Amino acid sequence: MLKKFLQDCMARPVIYDFVQNLMGAGILSRHLSRVFPANKKPGIVLDLGGGTGVYRKVWKGVRHYVCLDNDMQKALGFKNKFGSQDTVIVADATKIPFKDRTIDFVQCTMMSHHLNEQQLGLLIKESHRVLKEGGQFIFMDAVLDPGSWKRRFLWSLDRGSYPKSEEMLLSMIDHEFKIKEDRSISIHHLYLFCVGQK
Repeated sequence: MLKKFLQDCMARPVIYDFVQNLMGAGILSRHLSRVFPANKKPGIVLDLGGGTGVYRKVWKGVRHYVCLDNDMQKALGFKNKFGSQDTVIVADATKIPFKDRTIDFVQCTMMSHHLNEQQLGLLIKESHRVLKEGGQFIFMDAVLDPGSWKRRFLWSLDRGSYPKSEEMLLSMIDHEFKIKEDRSISIHHLYLFCVGQK
């Protein structure tokens, strides 16, 4: 009952943003912003599971930013924050509605734990399909850390039912992309940050 109540609260964009910031979104944003230098202006960035746009500020100067999420409430939260400067699409990230080789960067942050292994495999394949040659797949999410009671407790409150090990995630990404960088980040959760190149 309490878990359901907390999850319903988390679905509200303002509360969702607050919790994301409480969980270390600012620190994680700094890791993301190191992916491309300030003088590089990527053409199209596709943010899978972009929610309310917590990590939108990372992509300064981007020509076109697209937030894709399957949650209408979060998509509206994104639209309320950023207006018409960006595109919001309510869609399934395992069936990306873009043509082959049209995207410069695909970002997938804090959402893989909502997908089972098969769904995540499809998301990674779809990301590879839509990326241009040389394009980058930027991945970040919390990983299983069964040795930590605090992290087990945080997972018990999360709506995501499919947390995965760092090894599994790296193996799945490595199946489609050449991994250029990967590292672990410890805040409240243990996070995997990974950049794969097509």
